[in-house]
Amino acid sequence: MRQLSAACRLSVFCVVALCSGCAVVALGDAVVAVGGAVVTTGAVIVTTGVKATGAVVNAVIP
Repeated sequence: MRQLSAACRLSVFCVVALCSGCAVVALGDAVVAVGGAVVTTGAVIVTTGVKATGAVVNAVIP
C-alpha cells in the first residue's frame, strides 16, 4: 500500500512539473490527501483512487 501512496505523489509531482498555476498545485495537494486516505481504507477504494488520479491528470493535461 505504501507503494501506491508513493505512486500518487509521483503522479502529482509530474502534473505540477508539467503545468504551472495555483489551481494545479491546489488540485495536486487534494490528490495527495485523497491518496493518503485511500491507502488506509482498503483495496476496493484504492482502485477508485487510482481512477480519480487518472481523471485529474486527464483534466489537467488535455
